[in-house]
Amino acid sequence: MSSMDSGLNRNSGIFVMNFYQPILRPNATERELMFVSKATSTVFGLVIILIALFINSLKGLSLFDTMMYVGALISFPMTILHSAVSSSRKRLTGLAGARYWLVPLSLTLLAL
Repeated sequence: MSSMDSGLNRNSGIFVMNFYQPILRPNATERELMFVSKATSTVFGLVIILIALFINSLKGLSLFDTMMYVGALISFPMTILHSAVSSSRKRLTGLAGARYWLVPLSLTLLAL
């Protein structure tokens, strides 16, 4: 249980310090940041519980199959996002550009 608690707190801290404070509320007080951190931990915990209940309701799939499907669903959008961002960079050579397209694409195809 403690590893789950530390994971939730870590993800909440990442959200608050890297997204909420710099982008949404740059002038937020420490008290506000602490409140948002606790609320974010609660929301992340509820989402994890709901996902676990959903996966448990899939009777025909094993946990391995479910994780493979989830990995495939997540990796493809990440590949597209990575490719779009890296192809917009001006200082890429031809080989680096090909690497930025081929490595994530090949990892996605391996996950399928």
